[in-house]
Amino acid sequence: VTNRAFLQRLANHPGFKNVELDTRFIERNEATLFAPRQFSTEDYASAALIGLHQLAQECESDSPWGRHDGFRLNAPHTIRIALCDPASAQAADNDSAVVVVEGKRATLDTQWQLTIGNSTLTASLQPLEGDAVAVTLNGHRRRLQAYKDGHVVVMAEPSGETRLFWRRIDAIDHGHHETESTLTAPMNGTVVALLVEPGAQVEKGMPLMVMEAMKMEHTMTAPADGSVETFHFQAGDTVSQGAVLLDFAPSE
Repeated sequence: VTNRAFLQRLANHPGFKNVELDTRFIERNEATLFAPRQFSTEDYASAALIGLHQLAQECESDSPWGRHDGFRLNAPHTIRIALCDPASAQAADNDSAVVVVEGKRATLDTQWQLTIGNSTLTASLQPLEGDAVAVTLNGHRRRLQAYKDGHVVVMAEPSGETRLFWRRIDAIDHGHHETESTLTAPMNGTVVALLVEPGAQVEKGMPLMVMEAMKMEHTMTAPADGSVETFHFQAGDTVSQGAVLLDFAPSE
């Protein structure tokens, strides 16, 4: 964590540029210098794709169940992502901007449709050298140095640095019971795949298990940062509604 963003706001302040300086400059201009960051639609869209790209790199797998491209059986690819200022992450359910990523392709460097509020953008992401990426939104290319620091997507460009708290929400709400320690089956069905090894560290929202019920795929996701202690079923097993699927240990 650095004060780079604050120094940029300070350097760009009209009073600073006009050399209207004294020892109480920051105090007098506190309202503007420390105002909550306003994010653009382009910021949210770029962070959504960058976060997905980074997650795919971290969880790369040959299994279709390990993919993070929004695949759903007999349905368009759809991914829902919540983004907010890291400073208000604890209130993310209320303050987040939700980005809906839709498409028919399986990679982020092809065209996707992003919906953010009332705005719709055509978007793609191209990895470049090192941490650099090129995000194209409605034909406008934006080159960024970008990485994911835990739940936070960091995007840097000559005009400054943007940080957004990022989490997937597309697979969380299936009407099943979630606690910090267990996940239960939303309905009668069959386990399709286990996506992580017991003991592996995972982030909140990361897919853990896939089951099929009523000809639909349901992805069970981590209710918090932590690890799966035990899976109670294996791929191919039949489960009843309400059955405890796994034991989960949240991080301290």
